[in-house]
Parts: sequence; structure tokens; C-alpha cells
Amino acid sequence: MASAWDKVKPKDQFKVKLTADYNAVDQQTLTLLYQPLIGMSAYSLLLNLNQLAKVYPNDTVIEHSTVLTQLDIGLPQFFEARSRLEAVGLLKTYARAIDEGHHFIYVLMPPVSPMQFLTDDVMSLLLLDKIGETSYKSLVAHFSFDLSDLSSYQNVSRTFVDVFSMSNLAMSQDSEELIRAKKQFKAMQEITSESNVEIDNPNFDWVFFKQLIKNLPIKESDIDGQLKNTIDSFHHLYGINELEMQKYVMSAIDFVTNEIKIKELKQYIYRDYHGRKKQIVSPMKTLKAEGLKTEAEVETFRKNTLKRENYSEQEIAVILACEKTPPLVFLKAVKEQKGGFVASNERWTIETIVNQSKLPNSVINMLIHYLLVVKKETSLNQNLVSTIANDWVQKKLFTPEEALSQVKGYQKQTKARTSSKRGPQSKRKETLPEWAQSEEKRVETPVSKEEQAYFAEQLKRLNQSREEETS
Repeated sequence: MASAWDKVKPKDQFKVKLTADYNAVDQQTLTLLYQPLIGMSAYSLLLNLNQLAKVYPNDTVIEHSTVLTQLDIGLPQFFEARSRLEAVGLLKTYARAIDEGHHFIYVLMPPVSPMQFLTDDVMSLLLLDKIGETSYKSLVAHFSFDLSDLSSYQNVSRTFVDVFSMSNLAMSQDSEELIRAKKQFKAMQEITSESNVEIDNPNFDWVFFKQLIKNLPIKESDIDGQLKNTIDSFHHLYGINELEMQKYVMSAIDFVTNEIKIKELKQYIYRDYHGRKKQIVSPMKTLKAEGLKTEAEVETFRKNTLKRENYSEQEIAVILACEKTPPLVFLKAVKEQKGGFVASNERWTIETIVNQSKLPNSVINMLIHYLLVVKKETSLNQNLVSTIANDWVQKKLFTPEEALSQVKGYQKQTKARTSSKRGPQSKRKETLPEWAQSEEKRVETPVSKEEQAYFAEQLKRLNQSREEETS
């Protein structure tokens, strides 16, 4: 991830502009709906910029050091907070390169209405996952109102043209002024209508998914509409794959009307995901919860922890890749790096392990790495994968480090059996991965240069989208 110091410096100046001041409803929306997602630092930064926009005239330039001092935060924390505000559409950042750095214009955007927020697939799903179902229901009840008692009534409200009339003369006289006003607000409208909350899932195989549901009574227009947005949101947040998604979609079909019940689909996925408790909390998420502010800090802390536990650089790269990547994505990347492709039986094998075992994704990825990279198998054998997965479940291996330790044990057993069969007359030295050798004789390279480059590239790609947003 690019350093915050490469993007902004304390001496860089900025101007801050308001598109609209926050009213009482906006304040509630920001506090109750946005704050759980963006965190306290980003929320404080938003309020600080809002006050600066009121105190200083539009043309006043302010140094970032002023904000850092007022909020008592460092530059990395500021950059992380700014990125979060940008991601949820509360801030637009415009930058211009100058001789000694950059000049910025920060445009504060109004929050969406509570109804828009709670009906948006991405925002509502993130909030639900953050605060839990009970608190989420309370917020929905707070921001909604009951219209059930209007069912026996008819809307008799009059329209605008029923009440107001304007002469052609008045329209013609004021037309030039109207045109000027429209032009003035057009640019503002274009800015405020842009949304940063967009989900793009290149890893979700829509061609394969549509093949899975082709026999279901679903209209193509429904698939490409709200259903697609919902699926993209859940895949992005939970890493739900095509086969799992097919199961959820089938459960949410009304076979009388041949329609997808989006609300029920969301409930099925959320409750099943959180009810299974299949995944333990990853070390990366645990570190985030313990107060480390930026992703860079979390990753650095994680790396240093693994180094203190005597893991090699190559082992650390594998562990981090296993923690950050969904199993199908990991499998596809490894196969492509080896010059192969994911066969249909391999896909089904991994999906079966994901759905039926209690192994976290990181452990499943370590299993894939063991078979395809360490053992150099050309493809995954279903029986072998199932046997190993069953063994790991029974041994309660729930972290990639534990899985890696198990793999080292396999390698030592293989070395012992090989030496025993060859007898004392055999002089050929067996080449083993670094972590399979004794501490006194770590000589061999555990992973090839190409494989090291692959894992480095995978870690880079995992953060690419966030880097592009801050570029």
C-alpha cells in the first residue's frame, strides 16, 4: 500500500467547501448510520472540516498540520480517516501538484437520507454486519414510519400544475436568468450525484453463476438488476462464491410469482453466515479491533509478529496471502501462476470443503498451497483434499500458522520415509522447502523466485483498489 506521506504532507495546503450545512436529520444520520462504518477518527475529521468551512472564508488556505494538531492525530491516521470519508461519499478530494507538494480542495458532501442509506445494498449490509441484527432493527424502526393504516385510503393530493399557473410572458422574461441559474448549479449537481460506494467484483464468475441458475424461473432482467447488486455486495463483504450463492438464491425464489425476494435473500445469507460460525476471527481483523488505525499498520504489525515467531520472509508472504484471499481466488491464482487452469472438479472440490468443513479460508488456502506448490501436484485430487481437510478439522487447525506447522510435519515424515527406503548407501541429497529443514541447516530455497514474485504480486493486487481510490 502506498505510504500516506507520498499522498499528503503536513505542510500541504487546502481549501474546504460546503455543498450544504448539516441539518438535524443529517446529524442523526451521520452519528447513527455513518459513524459505525467510518469510525471515530473519520467522524471527527468530518466535523472538524465542517467547522473550518464555516470559520474560514472560501479562499482561505489551511495547512494540514492545523488539522493534525486540532485532532491530535498523525498523518497516517488522517489519511486513513480521509479515505474512509471519500469511500462513503461524504468527502470529495481534488488535488493539484505544485512545486513543493500538493494543493487540495476538500468538498464536504451531504449524507444520503436514512431511507436511501438503509435501502442501499452496500451501506445497509456493512452497517448490519458492523452493529448486529438487534441494533440494526432498532435503527430501521427509528428512521421508518408506519403507513399500514393508509391501506383503505386514497391519495387525493393535488399536483403542482393543479395549483400553480405561469403565463408565457413571465416564462419568457425570466428564461435567461433561469438558464444562468441552471448552469451555476449543474456543476454542483454533477459532483453531488457521483457515488463512491460502488462494488466491482471481477472475481465473481457471472458466466458460471448464470449457468448454475439457468433452469430456475428467474428473468434475465432481474438477474442484471437489483439481484446483481445484492450478490456483488455479499460477495465483496463475505467472499460468498457462486455455488453458495446459487443455494441462497434458490431459497429466496417465490415459485408462484417466479420472483426473487431480495429481502429474504439478504436475511438467509446474513443469518446463515453468522450462524455457522465457520470462520474464526482472522489475526488481521483482531489487530484492527485492538486499535491499529491503518491497514499498513495492521499488516506491518502482523509481519513483525510472524518474524518474532521465526517465520521466514517466504512463509510470511504465504501466510498473508492465505489470510487475505478467498479459496477459489487463491486456487485460480496459483493455477495461473503454474501455467494451468482451474478444472471443474477442482472447483467443486474446494466448494465442498468450504461448505462442509469448519476450516477457515486461510487454512483451506494453506492446504491448496501445500498440494500445488509444495508437493507440486498438477491438480487437486478430491479424495486427497477431503482426507487432509478431515484430518485438519479433527485436529482443530484454525490458523494458517497451525496449518503450516502441520505441513512441516508432513514434509519431515516424507523425508524420514525416503531416507529409510534408500538406506545408508544413498548419497543423493533431498531438496526440501526451507521450513521443512532443521533450524541448524536452512540452506534450500523454499519457494522459487517466480513463486515469491507471485505472492508479492497477489498481496499488491489485494490492496490495488484502495490505492486507486486515493490516487
